[in-house]
Amino acid sequence: MKKVIMAAFMALTTLGFTACSGSDDDSTPITPSFQQTSYTLDNQEGATVVVTINSATAAEEATVVPITFSGAEEGVDFSSSASEFTFAKGATSASITLTRMAVGEPKTLTVNLGKASGVKLGTVNYATVQLVGANIYSFTTDYDVLTIQREYKVTLETADGNAFSFATATEVPIEIADGTTATLGEHFEFVNGQVAVFEAGKSTGVITLKTLKVEEGKNTLKLKVASSAGYLAGNYGTLTLEIAGATNFTGNWTFKEVSNAEWWSTSWYMNILNLIDGTTDDTFSMTEKDDVITFTPNFTGKLKNYFTAAGKATADGTRDEYLQEEGGFPPPTVTLYLYNIENINEYISDTDQSIGTHQVGFYMTTDDETGEELLVMTIADYHPTITTAYDGDMASWSDVYDMMAYSGDTPVMKTAPIRIQFTRSAE
Repeated sequence: MKKVIMAAFMALTTLGFTACSGSDDDSTPITPSFQQTSYTLDNQEGATVVVTINSATAAEEATVVPITFSGAEEGVDFSSSASEFTFAKGATSASITLTRMAVGEPKTLTVNLGKASGVKLGTVNYATVQLVGANIYSFTTDYDVLTIQREYKVTLETADGNAFSFATATEVPIEIADGTTATLGEHFEFVNGQVAVFEAGKSTGVITLKTLKVEEGKNTLKLKVASSAGYLAGNYGTLTLEIAGATNFTGNWTFKEVSNAEWWSTSWYMNILNLIDGTTDDTFSMTEKDDVITFTPNFTGKLKNYFTAAGKATADGTRDEYLQEEGGFPPPTVTLYLYNIENINEYISDTDQSIGTHQVGFYMTTDDETGEELLVMTIADYHPTITTAYDGDMASWSDVYDMMAYSGDTPVMKTAPIRIQFTRSAE
């Protein structure tokens, strides 16, 4: 009898151990798969993205799913909040956060799930994270001359070459680069802050600079987009500016208006536009090569009756002159920079010709409302021969000249100048 009882006990004990030892085999593994196959990590330091994996079954106990990274360098390009996914007991999902550490060339980061006890990998066991490349910036030129005040453009495009624009108005920081000899606040200033200003929806931003003082040996300024902003340089990664102030008139210029026409009308009862005028199709350039300056006109209006052809422009000193048209007592004074220019017809006529070298004055200013840089041409060395008075004119232009000849001024029309404003045009 004892043998029977002992056998039964042994049988029950064996069954009990068998049941206990098989309990692990009866647990249900989690089946993690990525919630999505692709993620994006923006091109900004500190940008984050949450990567999530899901399981069709809940974790019966805390379960860890290891991960590996490839395609980008952890600790350099990005950081991860954890080195594995952790399912809490009863959870069906787990997440990690990836953070952008540096912005450079675009990269594709692959996140792979690893095998572990209690884990049966799902079908989506890896995902890619696109590390968006830095936007490509470029100035529109790599060199220019800063006279009084100029706007310079910065263009932006995506890393793959598409036009980029901000959804809202944005300011991109600008750095003063190595090689600069000028001093901020002494030789130049940023008019609207040390930034390129991008309007919403625009891929081109503008930075505005102004000359404060011109000093030999301290007149070079180099700019670049701030490296901390996460931008890569394009064709013109830096912009070198020569600070020249108001004495440099080289470049291309487009007619804006005869700026003292109202003064001629109210003070002289003469319509200056009957003698000389222009349109926005009228341009000229001043170029310098081997210390020789060439004045090249491209005029279609009456300006072509004065400037007949390209010719050499030779500097001839300066002259201080009252801007009578501005009013006041005394009226404001400007310094004219004088040039003797070849191939000028002093008669300003399409029929009468007296072509030679005559003096023309220039000075720089800015538009009070827009801040736009303006070149003002002053014509005083002229001898109009028109003998018929136009409708509304007090006299003929020949009469005006004869009257001014009694003043003894040199040139005769020194106190009866014609002033014409030009805006800087694209190269």
